[in-house]
Amino acid sequence: MSLESRLIGGRYEIVRKIAEGGMGAVYEAKHNLSKKSVALKVLFEHIGKDEAARQRFLREVSAPAQIGHDGIVEVYDAGFDIEDGSLFVAMELLDGDPMSDRLARGGLPLDTLLDWFEQILDPLSAAHAKGIVHRDLKPENVFMATKRDGSEVVKILDFGIARDLDASKGNVTQTGIAMGTPHYMAPEQAMSARDVTAAADVWAIGAMMYEALAGRPPFGGETASAIVVNACTKQHEPLAQLAPSVPPALGALVDRCLSKEPRDRPSDAGALLGELRRVRGEIGSVSGLAAGGFASGLPATGAPPGPTGALATGPLGGSSPHGTARVGPGTPAPGAHGTPQPGSFGSSPGQGTGPGGPLGYGTPPPGSGPGAPGYGTSPPGYGTSQPGYGTSQPGY
Repeated sequence: MSLESRLIGGRYEIVRKIAEGGMGAVYEAKHNLSKKSVALKVLFEHIGKDEAARQRFLREVSAPAQIGHDGIVEVYDAGFDIEDGSLFVAMELLDGDPMSDRLARGGLPLDTLLDWFEQILDPLSAAHAKGIVHRDLKPENVFMATKRDGSEVVKILDFGIARDLDASKGNVTQTGIAMGTPHYMAPEQAMSARDVTAAADVWAIGAMMYEALAGRPPFGGETASAIVVNACTKQHEPLAQLAPSVPPALGALVDRCLSKEPRDRPSDAGALLGELRRVRGEIGSVSGLAAGGFASGLPATGAPPGPTGALATGPLGGSSPHGTARVGPGTPAPGAHGTPQPGSFGSSPGQGTGPGGPLGYGTPPPGSGPGAPGYGTSPPGYGTSQPGYGTSQPGY
């Protein structure tokens, strides 16, 4: 009997499928009594029998409740299906777009970008205060949700690989298996999961800010494994060189987030949030930039969307194509990225990756010249291509 023809967990009626991956699917569903609409994630029956998958599922269910912040997708319910034992979790059904889609459109004022990052850092600081590290922060795991009154709230998604920093508790990350997305993975996380602290999330935020401002991630490579090696062994190009119109104080902060040594970065999201607010104060007093005064407002340009792929850590283990044009001033390196719109937050597609290859990362498609397909990102896991979840992005 198909899932659509019965009640999941004895109480959820499937309305439509939103996405499917290698580990399960996400549906729009309604509670049979309250009629409340939810995003219902159902793992395939055989996945529920895998202990590592079960542990990841339990972390995804419990982390939002432990943190208790409006900026994290809310989990309503979870359990085992009474017919086949499949694991399921019911979450709030979000309407809006992933941050990656918003960045791809380009033309964003600096103040808007920084507002978004403050809204990301606020719930992340609450997570860090509880000793929980996300470990897979990326633009696809940040959702710009539209509320009923038309206002917008930023939501962090996918705490499935979050790690509790209490070393006294048993957890699957003690095996040392690195999980995350290469473009946003801190060196210590790539080397050993045991060494992941809140500073790894700070690195990820730094990589996201760098990409938003410069038009490309701080580290590239022909394969995802090469990206990780470069992040571990090479220095990124300072933001001031790649995007000279970025205020120096902001560029310096982003660069510091990408320090190889965790101790050289802001210690956690709360510390980074405080420094970002201080820098914004300096920018306002020194440069006199008004809200929306940094970007030209011109639309971003770039090559057509490229394929995706990376370390297979998406909660559903699936993949889906999406555009990966990024916003940011400056000109990417010849032969590696597209050309951004002059004078605006342009876009700069780069190298794609796909499934397979060394370390399970993948091998890029042929061609890496200007205008080549966009940078590959992690398999979306809960990739969606329906209104209300963005375009082929991990909405859940």
